[in-house]
Amino acid sequence: MGFNSFDYIAFLFLVFLLFWQVNRSRSLRNTFLLAASYFFYTAWNGYFVFILLLSTVIDFYCGGKIFTSRAGRRKFYLVLSIVSNLSVLCFFKYTNFLINNSNSLFELLDIGTRFPNISLLLPIGISFYTFQSMSYSLDLYFNRCAPAKNFREFALFVSFFPQLVAGPIVRASEFIEQLAPEPSIKNRELGEAFFLILKGLIKKIIIADYINSAVVGITFQTPQIYNSFETAFALIAFHFQVYCDFSGYTDIAIGSAKLFGFRLPVNFNSPYRAHSPSDFWKRWHMTLSRFAFDYIYAPLGGSRKGALKAYRNVIITFVLIGFWHGANWNFIMFGLYHAVGVMFCRFFKDTKWDGFVARNRILLVLLTNIYIILSLPLFRAANLGRAWDVYRGLFDSGGFSFHYPALSVLLVCVAAFSHYVPDRIHSRIMEVFSDRNAVVQTLIILLVTYLVIIMSELQSVPFIYLQF
Repeated sequence: MGFNSFDYIAFLFLVFLLFWQVNRSRSLRNTFLLAASYFFYTAWNGYFVFILLLSTVIDFYCGGKIFTSRAGRRKFYLVLSIVSNLSVLCFFKYTNFLINNSNSLFELLDIGTRFPNISLLLPIGISFYTFQSMSYSLDLYFNRCAPAKNFREFALFVSFFPQLVAGPIVRASEFIEQLAPEPSIKNRELGEAFFLILKGLIKKIIIADYINSAVVGITFQTPQIYNSFETAFALIAFHFQVYCDFSGYTDIAIGSAKLFGFRLPVNFNSPYRAHSPSDFWKRWHMTLSRFAFDYIYAPLGGSRKGALKAYRNVIITFVLIGFWHGANWNFIMFGLYHAVGVMFCRFFKDTKWDGFVARNRILLVLLTNIYIILSLPLFRAANLGRAWDVYRGLFDSGGFSFHYPALSVLLVCVAAFSHYVPDRIHSRIMEVFSDRNAVVQTLIILLVTYLVIIMSELQSVPFIYLQF
Protein backbone atom coordinates (compact mmCIF):
# COMPACT_ATOMS: atom_id res chain seq x y z
CA MET A 1 0.00 0.00 0.00
CA GLY A 2 2.47 2.61 -1.17
CA PHE A 3 1.76 6.31 -0.96
CA ASN A 4 1.81 6.36 -4.77
CA SER A 5 -1.08 3.88 -5.03
CA PHE A 6 -4.83 4.33 -5.20
CA ASP A 7 -5.15 1.78 -2.39
CA TYR A 8 -3.44 4.25 -0.08
CA ILE A 9 -5.60 7.17 -1.20
CA ALA A 10 -8.74 5.10 -0.54
CA PHE A 11 -7.37 3.93 2.82
CA LEU A 12 -6.43 7.48 3.83
CA PHE A 13 -9.86 8.84 2.85
CA LEU A 14 -11.68 6.13 4.83
CA VAL A 15 -9.50 6.55 7.93
CA PHE A 16 -9.93 10.34 7.69
CA LEU A 17 -13.73 10.07 7.62
CA LEU A 18 -13.90 7.61 10.53
CA PHE A 19 -11.32 9.42 12.66
CA TRP A 20 -13.36 12.61 12.81
CA GLN A 21 -16.35 10.59 14.04
CA VAL A 22 -14.44 9.44 17.14
CA ASN A 23 -12.08 12.38 17.70
CA ARG A 24 -13.77 13.62 20.89
CA SER A 25 -12.58 10.63 22.91
CA ARG A 26 -8.81 10.51 23.47
CA SER A 27 -8.87 6.79 24.15
CA LEU A 28 -11.08 5.96 21.17
CA ARG A 29 -9.31 8.12 18.59
CA ASN A 30 -5.85 6.88 19.59
CA THR A 31 -6.99 3.27 19.59
CA PHE A 32 -8.54 3.76 16.16
CA LEU A 33 -5.39 5.35 14.72
CA LEU A 34 -3.25 2.58 16.24
CA ALA A 35 -5.46 -0.09 14.64
CA ALA A 36 -5.36 1.73 11.29
CA SER A 37 -1.57 2.01 11.49
CA TYR A 38 -1.11 -1.70 12.20
CA PHE A 39 -3.51 -2.54 9.37
CA PHE A 40 -1.45 -0.30 7.07
CA TYR A 41 1.80 -2.04 8.03
CA THR A 42 0.25 -5.50 7.76
CA ALA A 43 -0.80 -4.66 4.20
CA TRP A 44 2.89 -3.96 3.52
CA ASN A 45 4.66 -6.71 5.40
CA GLY A 46 2.24 -9.27 6.82
CA TYR A 47 3.86 -11.26 9.61
CA PHE A 48 6.70 -8.73 9.96
CA VAL A 49 4.25 -6.66 11.97
CA PHE A 50 5.42 -8.76 14.93
CA ILE A 51 8.93 -7.28 14.56
CA LEU A 52 7.37 -3.82 14.82
CA LEU A 53 5.41 -4.93 17.89
CA LEU A 54 8.52 -6.50 19.48
CA SER A 55 10.53 -3.29 19.08
CA THR A 56 7.64 -1.32 20.58
CA VAL A 57 7.25 -3.59 23.60
CA ILE A 58 10.99 -3.63 24.35
CA ASP A 59 11.38 0.14 24.23
CA PHE A 60 8.20 0.86 26.19
CA TYR A 61 9.44 -1.48 28.93
CA CYS A 62 13.01 -0.15 28.87
CA GLY A 63 11.82 3.43 28.74
CA GLY A 64 9.63 2.94 31.80
CA LYS A 65 12.51 1.35 33.70
CA ILE A 66 14.89 4.14 32.67
CA PHE A 67 12.45 6.73 33.99
CA THR A 68 11.88 5.04 37.38
CA SER A 69 15.26 3.41 38.09
CA ARG A 70 18.39 4.76 39.76
CA ALA A 71 21.52 5.71 37.86
CA GLY A 72 23.20 2.31 37.47
CA ARG A 73 20.06 0.49 36.45
CA ARG A 74 19.08 3.27 34.02
CA LYS A 75 22.20 2.60 31.95
CA PHE A 76 21.48 -1.14 31.93
CA TYR A 77 18.01 -0.63 30.47
CA LEU A 78 19.34 1.89 27.95
CA VAL A 79 21.91 -0.64 26.74
CA LEU A 80 19.21 -3.33 26.61
CA SER A 81 17.08 -1.07 24.40
CA ILE A 82 19.95 -0.19 22.06
CA VAL A 83 21.27 -3.74 21.75
CA SER A 84 17.81 -5.20 21.18
CA ASN A 85 16.92 -2.74 18.43
CA LEU A 86 20.27 -2.88 16.68
CA SER A 87 20.39 -6.68 16.89
CA VAL A 88 17.06 -6.98 15.07
CA LEU A 89 18.07 -4.34 12.52
CA CYS A 90 21.50 -5.88 11.90
CA PHE A 91 20.12 -9.41 11.57
CA PHE A 92 17.71 -8.51 8.78
CA LYS A 93 19.80 -5.85 7.09
CA TYR A 94 23.45 -6.80 7.49
CA THR A 95 23.67 -10.59 7.95
CA ASN A 96 24.38 -11.37 4.30
CA PHE A 97 26.79 -8.43 4.05
CA LEU A 98 28.79 -9.97 6.91
CA ILE A 99 28.61 -13.45 5.34
CA ASN A 100 29.74 -12.27 1.91
CA ASN A 101 32.65 -10.27 3.28
CA SER A 102 33.70 -13.14 5.56
CA ASN A 103 33.71 -15.47 2.57
CA SER A 104 35.79 -12.99 0.57
CA LEU A 105 38.29 -12.76 3.43
CA PHE A 106 38.47 -16.55 3.75
CA GLU A 107 39.11 -16.81 0.00
CA LEU A 108 41.88 -14.22 0.22
CA LEU A 109 43.50 -16.13 3.11
CA ASP A 110 42.99 -19.43 1.31
CA ILE A 111 40.71 -20.76 4.04
CA GLY A 112 38.27 -23.38 2.82
CA THR A 113 35.37 -22.40 5.08
CA ARG A 114 32.36 -20.84 3.33
CA PHE A 115 29.07 -19.65 4.81
CA PRO A 116 25.89 -19.81 2.71
CA ASN A 117 23.74 -16.72 2.33
CA ILE A 118 20.49 -16.60 4.26
CA SER A 119 17.28 -15.83 2.39
CA LEU A 120 15.99 -12.78 4.24
CA LEU A 121 13.32 -10.27 3.30
CA LEU A 122 14.00 -6.84 4.78
CA PRO A 123 10.96 -5.70 6.81
CA ILE A 124 9.71 -2.46 5.30
CA GLY A 125 10.55 0.61 7.38
CA ILE A 126 12.71 -1.25 9.90
CA SER A 127 15.55 1.30 9.60
CA PHE A 128 13.12 4.07 10.50
CA TYR A 129 10.88 2.64 13.20
CA THR A 130 13.75 1.02 15.15
CA PHE A 131 15.52 4.40 15.32
CA GLN A 132 12.32 6.15 16.32
CA SER A 133 11.45 3.60 18.98
CA MET A 134 15.01 3.53 20.33
CA SER A 135 15.13 7.34 20.49
CA TYR A 136 12.44 7.19 23.19
CA SER A 137 14.77 5.26 25.53
CA LEU A 138 17.66 7.61 24.69
CA ASP A 139 15.59 10.73 25.29
CA LEU A 140 14.32 9.43 28.62
CA TYR A 141 17.88 8.60 29.63
CA PHE A 142 19.05 12.12 28.77
CA ASN A 143 15.92 13.68 30.34
CA ARG A 144 14.73 15.13 27.03
CA CYS A 145 11.14 13.90 27.22
CA ALA A 146 8.46 12.65 29.58
CA PRO A 147 7.31 9.02 29.49
CA ALA A 148 4.27 8.02 27.44
CA LYS A 149 1.00 7.92 29.37
CA ASN A 150 0.33 4.31 28.39
CA PHE A 151 1.43 1.57 26.00
CA ARG A 152 -1.26 2.43 23.44
CA GLU A 153 0.01 5.97 22.98
CA PHE A 154 3.63 4.86 22.77
CA ALA A 155 2.69 2.20 20.21
CA LEU A 156 0.92 4.87 18.16
CA PHE A 157 4.03 7.06 18.32
CA VAL A 158 6.13 4.22 16.88
CA SER A 159 3.63 3.02 14.27
CA PHE A 160 1.74 6.16 13.13
CA PHE A 161 1.19 5.22 9.50
CA PRO A 162 2.00 8.47 7.63
CA GLN A 163 5.65 8.32 8.73
CA LEU A 164 6.03 4.66 9.64
CA VAL A 165 7.92 3.25 6.67
CA ALA A 166 10.21 6.11 5.56
CA GLY A 167 10.09 8.89 8.10
CA PRO A 168 10.42 11.66 9.01
CA ILE A 169 12.07 10.23 12.15
CA VAL A 170 9.96 11.76 14.91
CA ARG A 171 10.92 12.27 18.55
CA ALA A 172 8.61 11.19 21.34
CA SER A 173 8.56 14.75 22.69
CA GLU A 174 7.31 15.97 19.31
CA PHE A 175 4.53 13.43 18.88
CA ILE A 176 3.21 12.14 22.19
CA GLU A 177 2.34 15.62 23.47
CA GLN A 178 0.02 16.02 20.45
CA LEU A 179 -2.09 13.07 21.62
CA ALA A 180 -3.64 14.81 24.63
CA PRO A 181 -5.59 17.78 23.19
CA GLU A 182 -8.73 17.10 21.19
CA PRO A 183 -7.69 17.55 17.56
CA SER A 184 -9.34 20.07 15.27
CA ILE A 185 -8.82 21.07 11.66
CA LYS A 186 -9.85 24.25 9.88
CA ASN A 187 -10.73 24.59 6.21
CA ARG A 188 -7.38 26.22 5.43
CA GLU A 189 -5.46 23.44 7.22
CA LEU A 190 -7.50 20.88 5.28
CA GLY A 191 -6.57 22.67 2.06
CA GLU A 192 -2.89 22.75 3.07
CA ALA A 193 -2.98 19.00 3.76
CA PHE A 194 -4.50 18.26 0.35
CA PHE A 195 -1.97 20.59 -1.30
CA LEU A 196 0.98 18.80 0.32
CA ILE A 197 -0.34 15.40 -0.72
CA LEU A 198 -0.91 16.58 -4.30
CA LYS A 199 2.53 18.20 -4.41
CA GLY A 200 4.12 14.99 -3.18
CA LEU A 201 2.30 12.91 -5.81
CA ILE A 202 3.38 15.30 -8.57
CA LYS A 203 7.00 15.17 -7.40
CA LYS A 204 6.98 11.39 -7.15
CA ILE A 205 4.87 10.10 -10.03
CA ILE A 206 4.98 12.83 -12.63
CA ILE A 207 8.61 13.91 -12.16
CA ALA A 208 10.72 11.33 -10.27
CA ASP A 209 9.24 8.16 -11.76
CA TYR A 210 9.45 9.42 -15.33
CA ILE A 211 13.02 10.64 -14.89
CA ASN A 212 13.92 7.22 -13.50
CA SER A 213 12.33 5.25 -16.35
CA ALA A 214 13.49 7.55 -19.16
CA VAL A 215 17.01 8.39 -17.96
CA VAL A 216 18.40 7.16 -14.67
CA GLY A 217 17.41 3.50 -14.62
CA ILE A 218 18.67 2.69 -18.10
CA THR A 219 21.88 4.66 -17.65
CA PHE A 220 22.88 2.94 -14.41
CA GLN A 221 21.92 -0.42 -15.88
CA THR A 222 24.43 -0.15 -18.75
CA PRO A 223 26.61 2.91 -18.05
CA GLN A 224 29.34 1.80 -20.46
CA ILE A 225 27.22 2.60 -23.56
CA TYR A 226 26.65 6.27 -22.67
CA ASN A 227 29.02 9.12 -23.43
CA SER A 228 30.22 11.67 -20.88
CA PHE A 229 27.57 14.22 -21.84
CA GLU A 230 24.75 11.70 -21.36
CA THR A 231 26.27 10.36 -18.13
CA ALA A 232 26.54 13.88 -16.71
CA PHE A 233 22.91 14.54 -17.59
CA ALA A 234 21.86 11.24 -16.00
CA LEU A 235 23.62 12.19 -12.75
CA ILE A 236 21.98 15.63 -12.76
CA ALA A 237 18.64 13.94 -13.47
CA PHE A 238 19.16 11.54 -10.55
CA HIS A 239 20.14 14.52 -8.37
CA PHE A 240 16.63 15.87 -8.82
CA GLN A 241 14.92 12.49 -9.01
CA VAL A 242 16.07 11.41 -5.54
CA TYR A 243 15.04 14.79 -4.12
CA CYS A 244 11.59 14.73 -5.75
CA ASP A 245 11.14 11.09 -4.72
CA PHE A 246 12.06 11.44 -1.05
CA SER A 247 10.77 14.96 -0.44
CA GLY A 248 7.61 13.90 -2.30
CA TYR A 249 7.19 11.06 0.20
CA THR A 250 7.75 13.51 3.04
CA ASP A 251 5.17 15.93 1.63
CA ILE A 252 2.59 13.14 1.47
CA ALA A 253 3.50 12.00 5.01
CA ILE A 254 3.23 15.51 6.47
CA GLY A 255 0.01 16.20 4.55
CA SER A 256 -1.52 12.89 5.64
CA ALA A 257 -0.65 13.54 9.29
CA LYS A 258 -2.11 17.03 9.00
CA LEU A 259 -5.49 15.52 8.09
CA PHE A 260 -5.61 14.13 11.64
CA GLY A 261 -4.35 17.27 13.35
CA PHE A 262 -0.72 16.11 13.74
CA ARG A 263 2.35 18.07 12.78
CA LEU A 264 5.44 16.17 11.72
CA PRO A 265 8.91 17.75 11.66
CA VAL A 266 10.28 19.28 8.47
CA ASN A 267 12.64 16.87 6.71
CA PHE A 268 13.92 19.02 3.82
CA ASN A 269 14.85 22.68 3.60
CA SER A 270 15.80 23.32 -0.05
CA PRO A 271 18.96 21.17 0.24
CA TYR A 272 20.29 22.12 -3.19
CA ARG A 273 20.54 25.74 -2.09
CA ALA A 274 23.26 24.67 0.36
CA HIS A 275 26.55 26.57 0.10
CA SER A 276 28.70 23.74 1.53
CA PRO A 277 28.53 19.98 2.18
CA SER A 278 28.04 20.77 5.87
CA ASP A 279 25.13 23.08 5.05
CA PHE A 280 23.68 20.39 2.78
CA TRP A 281 23.40 17.91 5.66
CA LYS A 282 21.59 20.54 7.70
CA ARG A 283 18.96 20.68 4.94
CA TRP A 284 18.77 17.09 3.61
CA HIS A 285 16.91 14.34 5.53
CA MET A 286 17.05 16.66 8.51
CA THR A 287 15.54 14.21 11.01
CA LEU A 288 18.22 11.60 10.22
CA SER A 289 20.98 14.22 10.46
CA ARG A 290 19.56 15.38 13.78
CA PHE A 291 19.41 11.78 15.04
CA ALA A 292 23.02 11.16 14.00
CA PHE A 293 24.23 14.39 15.62
CA ASP A 294 22.38 13.86 18.91
CA TYR A 295 22.99 10.14 19.35
CA ILE A 296 26.31 9.49 17.59
CA TYR A 297 28.37 12.64 17.04
CA ALA A 298 27.61 14.40 20.33
CA PRO A 299 28.06 11.31 22.60
CA LEU A 300 31.41 10.63 20.90
CA GLY A 301 32.51 14.04 22.11
CA GLY A 302 31.46 16.18 19.16
CA SER A 303 33.93 19.00 18.70
CA ARG A 304 34.58 19.46 22.41
CA LYS A 305 37.87 17.48 22.56
CA GLY A 306 39.99 19.07 19.89
CA ALA A 307 40.14 19.12 16.10
CA LEU A 308 41.54 15.63 15.52
CA LYS A 309 38.87 13.93 17.62
CA ALA A 310 36.23 16.09 15.97
CA TYR A 311 37.39 14.83 12.56
CA ARG A 312 37.33 11.27 13.89
CA ASN A 313 33.77 11.79 15.12
CA VAL A 314 32.69 13.21 11.77
CA ILE A 315 34.13 10.17 9.96
CA ILE A 316 32.44 7.69 12.33
CA THR A 317 29.11 9.52 12.10
CA PHE A 318 29.07 9.70 8.31
CA VAL A 319 30.27 6.14 7.81
CA LEU A 320 27.37 5.02 9.99
CA ILE A 321 24.97 7.28 8.07
CA GLY A 322 26.20 5.73 4.85
CA PHE A 323 25.98 2.19 6.23
CA TRP A 324 22.47 2.92 7.52
CA HIS A 325 21.42 3.48 3.92
CA GLY A 326 22.36 -0.04 2.90
CA ALA A 327 24.51 -3.12 3.50
CA ASN A 328 26.93 -2.35 0.70
CA TRP A 329 30.46 -0.96 0.43
CA ASN A 330 29.01 1.69 -1.90
CA PHE A 331 27.22 3.30 1.01
CA ILE A 332 30.26 3.16 3.28
CA MET A 333 32.24 4.98 0.59
CA PHE A 334 29.32 7.39 0.18
CA GLY A 335 29.52 8.20 3.89
CA LEU A 336 33.30 8.67 3.75
CA TYR A 337 32.95 10.93 0.71
CA HIS A 338 30.57 13.24 2.54
CA ALA A 339 32.68 13.10 5.71
CA VAL A 340 35.57 14.57 3.70
CA GLY A 341 33.34 17.41 2.54
CA VAL A 342 32.13 18.18 6.05
CA MET A 343 35.68 18.04 7.45
CA PHE A 344 36.82 20.44 4.72
CA CYS A 345 34.11 22.87 5.86
CA ARG A 346 35.15 22.47 9.47
CA PHE A 347 38.78 23.19 8.57
CA PHE A 348 37.74 26.64 7.34
CA LYS A 349 35.25 27.21 10.15
CA ASP A 350 37.47 29.60 12.09
CA THR A 351 38.47 31.68 9.06
CA LYS A 352 36.50 34.53 7.51
CA TRP A 353 34.22 31.95 5.95
CA ASP A 354 30.91 33.77 6.51
CA GLY A 355 32.12 36.81 4.64
CA PHE A 356 33.42 34.68 1.80
CA VAL A 357 30.08 32.89 1.56
CA ALA A 358 28.20 36.18 1.44
CA ARG A 359 30.33 37.40 -1.48
CA ASN A 360 30.36 34.11 -3.42
CA ARG A 361 27.10 32.34 -2.53
CA ILE A 362 26.04 31.46 -6.08
CA LEU A 363 29.46 30.00 -6.90
CA LEU A 364 29.53 28.01 -3.66
CA VAL A 365 26.01 26.67 -4.24
CA LEU A 366 27.09 25.52 -7.71
CA LEU A 367 30.26 23.85 -6.37
CA THR A 368 28.32 22.19 -3.56
CA ASN A 369 25.81 20.75 -6.02
CA ILE A 370 28.65 19.42 -8.17
CA TYR A 371 30.22 17.84 -5.08
CA ILE A 372 26.91 16.15 -4.19
CA ILE A 373 26.29 14.99 -7.75
CA LEU A 374 29.71 13.34 -7.89
CA SER A 375 28.74 11.21 -4.88
CA LEU A 376 25.63 9.84 -6.57
CA PRO A 377 27.19 6.87 -8.42
CA LEU A 378 28.07 5.49 -4.97
CA PHE A 379 24.47 5.99 -3.84
CA ARG A 380 22.67 4.67 -6.93
CA ALA A 381 24.88 1.98 -8.48
CA ALA A 382 24.34 -1.67 -7.59
CA ASN A 383 27.97 -2.15 -6.53
CA LEU A 384 31.38 -0.47 -6.57
CA GLY A 385 32.19 -1.91 -9.99
CA ARG A 386 29.08 -0.39 -11.52
CA ALA A 387 29.77 2.90 -9.75
CA TRP A 388 33.26 2.91 -11.27
CA ASP A 389 31.71 2.36 -14.71
CA VAL A 390 29.59 5.47 -14.19
CA TYR A 391 32.60 7.53 -13.09
CA ARG A 392 34.60 6.28 -16.05
CA GLY A 393 31.76 7.15 -18.40
CA LEU A 394 31.57 10.61 -16.90
CA PHE A 395 35.16 11.39 -17.78
CA ASP A 396 35.40 9.50 -21.09
CA SER A 397 34.49 11.65 -24.06
CA GLY A 398 32.68 9.53 -26.64
CA GLY A 399 31.05 12.50 -28.41
CA PHE A 400 28.04 14.65 -27.62
CA SER A 401 25.14 12.55 -28.84
CA PHE A 402 22.02 12.67 -26.68
CA HIS A 403 19.44 9.87 -26.69
CA TYR A 404 17.12 10.83 -23.85
CA PRO A 405 13.57 12.09 -24.56
CA ALA A 406 12.91 15.84 -24.58
CA LEU A 407 10.28 15.43 -21.85
CA SER A 408 12.96 14.18 -19.44
CA VAL A 409 14.97 17.35 -20.02
CA LEU A 410 11.86 19.45 -19.45
CA LEU A 411 11.01 17.67 -16.18
CA VAL A 412 14.56 18.03 -14.85
CA CYS A 413 14.35 21.76 -15.64
CA VAL A 414 10.94 21.98 -13.93
CA ALA A 415 12.30 20.20 -10.84
CA ALA A 416 15.34 22.51 -10.73
CA PHE A 417 13.26 25.65 -11.26
CA SER A 418 10.72 24.73 -8.58
CA HIS A 419 13.53 23.96 -6.14
CA TYR A 420 15.21 27.33 -6.52
CA VAL A 421 12.02 29.39 -6.55
CA PRO A 422 11.89 31.49 -3.33
CA ASP A 423 10.00 29.89 -0.44
CA ARG A 424 7.53 32.75 -0.33
CA ILE A 425 6.27 31.75 -3.79
CA HIS A 426 5.73 28.14 -2.67
CA SER A 427 3.89 29.43 0.41
CA ARG A 428 1.79 31.77 -1.70
CA ILE A 429 0.76 28.97 -4.08
CA MET A 430 -0.30 26.83 -1.10
CA GLU A 431 -2.27 29.76 0.34
CA VAL A 432 -4.06 30.35 -2.96
CA PHE A 433 -5.02 26.66 -3.20
CA SER A 434 -6.08 26.47 0.45
CA ASP A 435 -8.28 29.57 0.17
CA ARG A 436 -10.18 28.30 -2.88
CA ASN A 437 -13.66 26.91 -2.43
CA ALA A 438 -14.33 23.19 -2.42
CA VAL A 439 -15.37 23.10 -6.10
CA VAL A 440 -12.10 24.62 -7.33
CA GLN A 441 -10.01 22.41 -5.05
CA THR A 442 -11.90 19.34 -6.28
CA LEU A 443 -11.29 20.27 -9.94
CA ILE A 444 -7.56 20.70 -9.24
CA ILE A 445 -7.44 17.38 -7.39
CA LEU A 446 -9.20 15.64 -10.30
CA LEU A 447 -6.76 17.17 -12.80
CA VAL A 448 -3.73 16.06 -10.80
CA THR A 449 -5.30 12.61 -10.33
CA TYR A 450 -5.75 12.32 -14.10
CA LEU A 451 -2.11 13.22 -14.70
CA VAL A 452 -1.01 10.79 -12.02
CA ILE A 453 -3.03 7.99 -13.66
CA ILE A 454 -1.42 8.68 -17.03
CA MET A 455 2.12 8.76 -15.63
CA SER A 456 1.65 5.78 -13.31
CA GLU A 457 0.58 3.68 -16.29
CA LEU A 458 4.02 4.29 -17.83
CA GLN A 459 5.91 2.95 -14.82
CA SER A 460 5.24 2.91 -11.09
CA VAL A 461 8.46 2.88 -9.06
CA PRO A 462 8.67 2.25 -5.28
CA PHE A 463 9.94 5.15 -3.20
CA ILE A 464 13.74 5.09 -3.11
CA TYR A 465 14.02 5.25 0.67
CA LEU A 466 11.71 2.28 1.19
CA GLN A 467 14.69 0.04 0.44
CA PHE A 468 16.54 1.47 3.44
